[in-house]
Amino acid sequence: MKTNRVILCAVFVLSCLAVGAYAEGLVSPGTTELNDSGTSSNPAEWYLDDDYVIGDTFYVGRSTASVLNRNWNQFSISDGYDFTANAGLVIGEGYQIRNGNSDYNSITVNEDSVLTSVGNLIIGGPNGQRNYLTVLAGAEVNVAGNIKLGGGSTSYYGRYNHVDISGSGARLSITGSLDANNGYNGTENTVNVSDDGVMFIDSNKDGTGILDLYYHSSYGRCYLELDGGLVALWGDETGTFAPGQTIRKCIKLWDEESSSWKIVADLPSGSTLALGVDYVVDAAKAAELGLDDEFIGFTVLQSVPEPASVMFLVTGSVALCGRKIRRKR
Repeated sequence: MKTNRVILCAVFVLSCLAVGAYAEGLVSPGTTELNDSGTSSNPAEWYLDDDYVIGDTFYVGRSTASVLNRNWNQFSISDGYDFTANAGLVIGEGYQIRNGNSDYNSITVNEDSVLTSVGNLIIGGPNGQRNYLTVLAGAEVNVAGNIKLGGGSTSYYGRYNHVDISGSGARLSITGSLDANNGYNGTENTVNVSDDGVMFIDSNKDGTGILDLYYHSSYGRCYLELDGGLVALWGDETGTFAPGQTIRKCIKLWDEESSSWKIVADLPSGSTLALGVDYVVDAAKAAELGLDDEFIGFTVLQSVPEPASVMFLVTGSVALCGRKIRRKR
């Protein structure tokens, strides 16, 4: 009888490995879900010890009818290992019943590692809140599809989800669009690009990708935050971000003087902050902006001084090329 119990346990363990992992640690071959239930003081931490390719959709935190409250799963891709999900990737998929949360799940891509999602990358589905994708200095994330944040429903929220791209060489490339409110009740989702991080939208240059930032006067909004980082969108999109456009109510710039975020649409006349919107029409324009030829054909967004401030800096013998947002990448 004891032998039979051992065999049954072994079969159960193997079947779990085939479809998902429910105990933190090394991501084993064949795993499609990182689905422990951690806490803020004791998160479930996951890691790789080799390159990893999966043909199915990969989930980090997924609640179902039988497995609820899948929270605090933290997946770190580091040490130069690469991770590829060939049918898309989901961070924080909740289940639409009470206690079906999938919150505080995250993927962090560290220096020299690459994350690839062939298919959409979804961050925070219905009942999925405060889930994160973090791309650090020297790391790269490539999405062959769209990024969708906060796919909430009418009854179950998908709020406060984040994408953070920070540090020199940190790079996120999306062949399609970035949708910051992929559903209902998906407010306060945020994309932050800082400290020389770069995000490309419509990176395959077919003209279909957009930056969709949600705004509603009563129900809230989603944000793009810029603090020394840069966003590049294919084509001449300067009109999309011109003064008076609603999307400027959803873009924040970091103000060093007040140590706070400022909404572009609310900046007063004469502010030392401004949203730089430039179409890189040719190599000369790229050189003017301190960028390489990779950016030709893209519209770039970044935080820059207003013209009056530029004149002040020039007459004060302060070289603009010393500003980190002007550093050539």
